Amino acid sequence: MATTYGLTAQGFVPKRLSTIASEIEASLRTAFGQNINLLPESVFGQLVGIFSEREALLWELGEAVYASQYPSGAEGTSVDNILALNNLRRLGATPTITSPTENNVPGLVLYGTPGTIVPAGSIISVFGTPTVQFSLDATVTIGSPVDAVQAIVFSNVPDTGQFTLSIDDPSGNTLTTPVIPYDAQAALSVIGFSSVPVTGSFQITLTKGGAALTTAAILYTDNAAAVQAAIQALSGYGSATVSGDFTAGFTIDWGATTQPLVTITANTLGVTATPVDSLQAQINNLYDSSDLDYPYTDVLVSGSFTVGFMVSFGAGSVLGSNPSSGDQPQPDFVVASNSLQQGITVTNISVTTTQAGLKAQAIGSATCTATGPNFVPANTLNVIGSPVSGWDLVTNPLDCLTGTNIETDTEALARRTTLLAAQANGPLQSIVEKVAQVPFVTAAIGFENLTLAANQLVEFSAVPTAGNFTLQVGGQNTPSFSYTDDAGSIQTAIQALPGLSDVLVTGSFYSGFTIDFNGVDGGQQQPLTAVVANTLTAGGAVSITTSFSRPGKSFEIVAQGGSDQQIAEAIYGAKPAGIESYGSTSVQITDAFGNPYSIDFSRPTPVDFYVVIALSTDLYNGAVPNPSAKFNPQSVQTIQQDIAAIGNAVPIGGLVVGFGSDGLIGAFNNVPGIRSYTLYFDRAPAPSTNTNVQLQAKELALFETFNIIVSYT
Repeated sequence: MATTYGLTAQGFVPKRLSTIASEIEASLRTAFGQNINLLPESVFGQLVGIFSEREALLWELGEAVYASQYPSGAEGTSVDNILALNNLRRLGATPTITSPTENNVPGLVLYGTPGTIVPAGSIISVFGTPTVQFSLDATVTIGSPVDAVQAIVFSNVPDTGQFTLSIDDPSGNTLTTPVIPYDAQAALSVIGFSSVPVTGSFQITLTKGGAALTTAAILYTDNAAAVQAAIQALSGYGSATVSGDFTAGFTIDWGATTQPLVTITANTLGVTATPVDSLQAQINNLYDSSDLDYPYTDVLVSGSFTVGFMVSFGAGSVLGSNPSSGDQPQPDFVVASNSLQQGITVTNISVTTTQAGLKAQAIGSATCTATGPNFVPANTLNVIGSPVSGWDLVTNPLDCLTGTNIETDTEALARRTTLLAAQANGPLQSIVEKVAQVPFVTAAIGFENLTLAANQLVEFSAVPTAGNFTLQVGGQNTPSFSYTDDAGSIQTAIQALPGLSDVLVTGSFYSGFTIDFNGVDGGQQQPLTAVVANTLTAGGAVSITTSFSRPGKSFEIVAQGGSDQQIAEAIYGAKPAGIESYGSTSVQITDAFGNPYSIDFSRPTPVDFYVVIALSTDLYNGAVPNPSAKFNPQSVQTIQQDIAAIGNAVPIGGLVVGFGSDGLIGAFNNVPGIRSYTLYFDRAPAPSTNTNVQLQAKELALFETFNIIVSYT
């Protein structure tokens, strides 16, 4: 059967060089006789070669033109033409930008004098690479410093016992307070007496910053005003006020200043005089013997055992050369010892930072002046190129978001396929794809509740490795569940409870279990599921939380990056009519009819990952340098960058893999000169495991180069 060439039902069928040559030879024989010489070195043979090659090139051109109309065969401009058919165009190169805030850590911070205005367009460059410059996106004003504040809270009001606190000072030395009794006050010193004296006198010695001063004698007949006058007569204590008497004791208010420790000297009263120093005085007088200094003289304390003590760093006066500088993060106080009780009930103490200390600063963002993949690690964007009076320092606490080169043919066509899949409105995947196209959105995922009943969610602080738990569902207690149970076994147990035969359970310990009542009793009128018993552990205790989740017939989009407003508009433009959006972030938009409309979505929970890699390389043969070594120490930075790129590419709720396809090992398994290695990674610093880590449904892995340690020998 003869072959049909050109445009056919089977597509474009080109003639090949051999076919063309045979056809020309046949035509020549027809015209000049069957016995003509067509050998390659003959005149006719040469003509056949010349013309068949030219015709073959024309057929190949026709084939390329035909193929260029289809993605599988398009290249270069033809790809641009195909994109244009769908009103798309190739993405251009993008610049590196500073990271948005992650886990309350900003991407760019400017320091200096409060009130200083740093204009948009100010230039910042990378240390050691002055050609990589960034331009400040918007004008910022450096704000006032903020002092660190910690709360010390008690589970009850103690009536006996004492406790001590310790803290690592700015030099890294651990300082511990003397004992603080149950009746100590925040910032008031008290002098109590075992009984009312009828004779004699006493003196008060005040020690602050190692310097001691002693009052004149205070007689047993003196009142609060006389005690106050004796104290005010000492240099530096003119603002002190005193109340009380020998019956109730004397209370000393030092004012908002560094407070002294109180001792009683020269006591001839015939009764015991007992001073109780304030908590603030104990902290103010912590002494670092290594630096010969008192670093916390600028701390103020307020509150009580009833409401808790608030410790404000840097809020008071400074004494000494090395104050704690409250306008920076402070390590939390640690309860070094505790014997406080209320009756026979132990008093528990917790310490939390309620306000992180901040230097005078402004949070900003900046864009590289050149496009392309300029990798800028954390704390390297710190050279001021446009000096402004009052602007002293700048840095990027997080790795910058690396820019891109112009989109390749393969990338453009792959994006076209994704966008075409997102053209529909309504299906969950199309909503996710449209959100993913919002500028600077780096990850997006969707969930939906297909039933008519609202869900309840049981979530776990970590994936348990041991233990059991019991729930109360619909007012009834379940059997005890094991850490090995899955959604199916939990569902079976709940369905066995009276009236709960319709309940559905989905999910896992990774993502949490979703309980869908799925019947006439469905909806949030059901009592919230409670945790009756819990012994789950995963190295430490695993907490369980329950909450009402997605309402019936609703969906939830979880997106990383991008502006709230643009994400909300993308969701509104793609969601089905009458279907509710759900999430922890709510944005008001205006619909086509001018009415306000609320769109809800969620942000993923960033999870910091830490990586430790130890490489054994060919740099040495024993203790002797190897002149033929292939390993280059400069590869360390590249390995850090590649680890971060691989880890940050893990999708929301994905699996962080150490070894194998898409694993972290891909950052260095092809680096020459590595003989052996160890790789550890986990959510906590100093990781000691390399097992894969499954993220929970709304978690997103965050790999920063400063959390990736690479060593080599």
